[in-house]
Formats: sequence, structure tokens, C-alpha cells
Amino acid sequence: AVGSDGAAAAESPEALKHMIKGFVESGVRGRRLVAMRRDGKPQPVIFRLTREVDAFELAAEGGHGYQRVELMEVLSICTGGDDAALRDLSETVPGLDVSCAVVDLRDGRCITIRFATPSEARAFVRCMMIFAQEVQRERGA
Repeated sequence: AVGSDGAAAAESPEALKHMIKGFVESGVRGRRLVAMRRDGKPQPVIFRLTREVDAFELAAEGGHGYQRVELMEVLSICTGGDDAALRDLSETVPGLDVSCAVVDLRDGRCITIRFATPSEARAFVRCMMIFAQEVQRERGA
């Protein structure tokens, strides 16, 4: 799991490297998270990063299909405490707060994931932003 001091630890390059390494290792193995459904109900999911770190999958626990998201398709990522997220999503995503990460996709879809702590949400946002920007830079998006 990502360190609980997410944003503070990311101050130094060494701490950022450590945070990213831990995030990738747990992401590739698969990590239990909670996605927020449109009706506000939590949906237990398994989050998996691809080994190439160019996409992720969210699979409903119990094996009822999965959703693959290419990082090329990511428009923005923020915490649920971000002013724009609160303004745009607070009515459509009940329970949105600083313990959530919001992934906006180019096709208009929005994925909201709830974490145990705000620092885990911040670490997720920070790492996924770095990965998405790198993939998009490499592929000329």
C-alpha cells in the first residue's frame, strides 16, 4: 500500500520514488479498493495496473466483468476535495470527499474511487497523474 504520508513524503525525490515504486508494486499485484457507483453505493473492486503502466483495470469483486482504462484516455485526476470536483460532482456522486480520487476520461466517463484515508487518495492522484502524463507525452497526445 502507498505510504500514509502521501503528499508530505512526495516532497523529496527519494520519497517520491519510493511512493511510486510501492504504488506500482501493489497496483500490478492488484489492490482492493472501493469504487463509488452513481447511486452513491460503494462497489468493492480490484484495481490493477498493467505491467507497462499504460492502463488500469477495475474488476468488480466476485468476477462480474471488468473495466479497462487506457491512461491515454485520462483527461484529469483529482481528489474529491478539489474545488472543481466538489462543484461538478457533489450532486451526482453522493459522499464525495477528500478520501476520494476522481478520474475524468476523454469520453465523458468519470470514475470515483474511495480510499481509507485522504493521504491514500492524494498518493493515488499523484502517481496516476505522473503515469498518465508520461504515457500521453510518449504517445504524442
